[in-house]
Parts: sequence; C-alpha cells; structure tokens
Amino acid sequence: MSLFDSLVNKVWELARQDVDFLADFSRLTNDKARVEKILSLQEIRALKVLDNFNSKYEIRAEELRSQGNINTAVKYAPASSAVLGLIYIDRCQSLLQSNNTDLALDDARRALEHPISQQDAIRVQSFTAACHHQMGNHKLAENCLNDALNKLKISDLPNELKASMTGEIVEQLRKIKQKRRQQKPKISGNRKTSTFNSKVEVPRAALPRLTYGKNASIGAASAALRLCESEEKGRYMTATRDIKLGSVLIVEQPYAWSLTGESLSDHCLHCCDHVDAPIPCNHCATVRSFKRFRRSPPTGIKIHTMNLDMRNIHFLNTRTIRYQQTKSNSN
Repeated sequence: MSLFDSLVNKVWELARQDVDFLADFSRLTNDKARVEKILSLQEIRALKVLDNFNSKYEIRAEELRSQGNINTAVKYAPASSAVLGLIYIDRCQSLLQSNNTDLALDDARRALEHPISQQDAIRVQSFTAACHHQMGNHKLAENCLNDALNKLKISDLPNELKASMTGEIVEQLRKIKQKRRQQKPKISGNRKTSTFNSKVEVPRAALPRLTYGKNASIGAASAALRLCESEEKGRYMTATRDIKLGSVLIVEQPYAWSLTGESLSDHCLHCCDHVDAPIPCNHCATVRSFKRFRRSPPTGIKIHTMNLDMRNIHFLNTRTIRYQQTKSNSN
C-alpha cells in the first residue's frame, strides 16, 4: 500500500469513529480548509513512515534458485557475487529453451562478469553457441565451441570431467556443422532471428477525440467547456451548451503512472513495461529494470525513495499535503 493510500485509510478509520468529524468536513468549502482539517488530527501528526528497504541476502537467493524461482532469486543475490553468476546461467538456459535468444545472450554475458568456476564458464560458452545457432549465426556458434574446447584443455578440471564435457561440446559442434552444410545460403537480411527483445515500437491506444471541438484556451478540454474561478470553488469548468451523454470533454496524455506491489516482480520500475528477464539494482532487492536503463541512480537522484512504497502519482498528492502543512505552520 502506498503512503498516500495509508493516509487516506487512516483518515477514513478516524472518520468512522467520529460522526461529528464527517459532518464538519462536509461543510468545508475548499481544499485548503479540508487539508488543514485533516492535518489537525493528532493521529495524523503522529503517523510515521517506516523505511521499506529490502536488502540483499545471498542465502535467500540460493534458496530461491534451488526452488527454480530465478527471477526472484536474481534480485536477492548480492552484486558481483558467485551466486548471481549462477542465477544468470540458470536463467540463460531457461531463456534459451523458450527461444528468447537475445535475452539469453545478455544473461550469458552477465554470468561471465561474475566469479564463476571454470566448468561454469565453459558451460556458458556452450549456451552462447546454442544461442548463435538458433539465430542462424552458425559460424559464431562454431567459434564459441572451439574456444570452449581450447579452454577446457588447459583448465585444471579433473580428467574424467574434461572427457565428459569434451564429448558434449564435440557433439554440439558436430550438429552445428551438419546444420550449416544442409542449410542453403540465405540473404542475411532475410535471416530469421529472435525478436523478443528487438526495438519494436509498441502501438499505444489512441486517445479519443474531443466532442464539440477543441477549447481555444485549454487544449485538453472540449469547446463545450468554459474555465471559471471563484473564491469558494477555486478553478472549475462549466458547460457552455447542452452536452449529450457519452461526450468526451477532457482528454490528456498521462503524466504519471504507478506499479502495484504484485507487478514489481515482472515489470520495469522505470517505464512499467513487462519484462521477462529483469535486471536487479546493485544495492537493494526491490528495484528492477530493463537492460537499457541504468541500474545506479544519477548523482543527486535518490531512486531508493521508491522503497518508501510511494509511487509516482502519490508524490503529487503528498507534495500538496506537505505544502499545505508547511504553509499552515508558518502562519
């Protein structure tokens, strides 16, 4: 639950206990008076915001990995840890099996940036080769496997394990070479590759058109409306004509959005789009994003204010209340 929602729920709880409060509140004529009425409540002044920072836990990450809950495990694993590398390997294999080769290649690269064993590093090269093979890049796949064989020969792994892994890689290499011989030459532009993570514009729903035309002074409003202002009501709009049922009177592009708590596991916190392979923050187990967003906040921006469980849209509400409180105190 967001900070603003918690505040509203607290006010409603108090209002249900005090009949006079609702009666007094309903008689108030403007927002400033309503905010001052709410902020005068002792229970609201005593309301505290607790830090909801979610730390990294390597043991928890290992448990989730063993359960197969990879996307949750990846957020708990400490940055640059061996367990995070192993989680990326597991997710790479899973993405490869579901034909999401672009994402699998990204995870393979990330896995190699972590302190994983020689055996796991060679496994990653095998997965990388499989990705290139699925994408039709057979030459790149062969190069990956040949490099893996060379590294396997000079590794410190036991001879029995070397022999077993060599056999698997040679068999994989044989299948790729066979596929390459059978495949007829194709124009590279027509080659079918994975498009899961390609930069394709997602069509957005078109905004409805304003009924009765566009307002001359307020572009988002219909010409059937007129902006008015009074001390009692503040700014408001009135109709300049009879308005039919179902008419579109105000249309504006959304300027803020929010993620529900249950959506944090598979949606990017920055753009709210769905993502199958989210990238964790280096510092907490809450914030995740697409690969195209920076994981570390720019200088001067505290992205971890999100850990107070306050979404973009609620900053506006909270800022309004805080402004009124400050103004009231100064008076």
